Amino acid sequence: MVGLEGLHVVEVVQAEEHLRVRVESPPGPMGCPACGVVALSHGRREVELIDAPCFGRPVRVLWRKRTWTCPEPACGCGSLGRRVGGAR
Repeated sequence: MVGLEGLHVVEVVQAEEHLRVRVESPPGPMGCPACGVVALSHGRREVELIDAPCFGRPVRVLWRKRTWTCPEPACGCGSLGRRVGGAR
């Protein structure tokens, strides 16, 4: 999957109409882009991306991305998301 560096594949399913690939962001700390404080993880959400066809079939990439929040009250940044290859 071009442009999705840093993600790892956790599941591949051949559905009737498409190929479904589930990927995850790796665990690890993330800094708030606004204030630099280490952000707190508060779960994951699944984002559907569409990739180029593979073996003549459409591909759906499901990214289980980590969600973050900045713990610094003075920052006001709130929830954060990591970008990978232009996808957010």
